Amino acid sequence: IGCMSCEGKYWSSLINRDPNVRVKIGEAVYPVLATRVSEQDELRAAWAARISKYRPQAEVPAVPAGYWLWRFESR
Repeated sequence: IGCMSCEGKYWSSLINRDPNVRVKIGEAVYPVLATRVSEQDELRAAWAARISKYRPQAEVPAVPAGYWLWRFESR
């Protein structure tokens, strides 16, 4: 899950304190472990996917400093 200008946002500060979170999809609630992604290749791939989703023909710019990426895995 990507987040723009994530530093200081309420939900990201909660995840930083306790990465054991729950995600609700529809009526189901899933316990997951949230891990912030720091690997540059993975960040670039996620950023490129985000750009191509909203601007398919656009050139992909560099990943902005304020973009954070979170991996959610079942626990």
